[in-house]
Amino acid sequence: MKSTTQPESVGLQLSRLPDARIEALSAGVRTVVRISVCFPWTAPGTFVSLRDDNNVEVALIEDTATLDGESREVLEQGLREANFSFEITAIRVLKLEFEIRHWEVECVQGARRFQTPKEDWPHRLPPNGLLITDVAGDIYKIPDWTMLDRTSRRLLKAYLE
Repeated sequence: MKSTTQPESVGLQLSRLPDARIEALSAGVRTVVRISVCFPWTAPGTFVSLRDDNNVEVALIEDTATLDGESREVLEQGLREANFSFEITAIRVLKLEFEIRHWEVECVQGARRFQTPKEDWPHRLPPNGLLITDVAGDIYKIPDWTMLDRTSRRLLKAYLE
C-alpha cells in the first residue's frame, strides 16, 4: 500500500539571508538553520537535517527533489559549504603536547597547521581513508593513507594501531 503522507520538506522554503545564513520557512515560521548532513559520505543530498541554534531539528529533507527550485539551489550551495574539507597529501609534523596534537600538513589547497584533542582519533573511511576534525571544526580527509609518502605514513602509524 502506498503511503499518503507528504515528506516533511514539502512546503518548506529555504532562502539566504544577507549575512549568508540560511533561513527556513515552514508552516509560517521562519527559523535560521544550519545544515547537518546525516550520511555525508554514502548518500550525499539525501537525509539532510536542518537545525536551529539549539541543535533542534527544524526539518528533515529526505530528498532534495522535494524542494522548489530556489530552495534546492540554497540547499545545494549550503551542502557544498557544509561538506568542504581539506585533502591532506602529506604530513610534515604530528606531535603530542599535553592534551593537544599539533599537525602540520600539505593539502591540495596548500599548507595547513591545525590541532586536535588528544582523545580524538582519525575516523576510518573504507577502504583506507581517514577523516580528521580539528578543534575549530574544519575537516581534513586523507583518501588513502597507504599512498602517502613514507614519513607521513610513519607519523600516522602510531595513531592507527
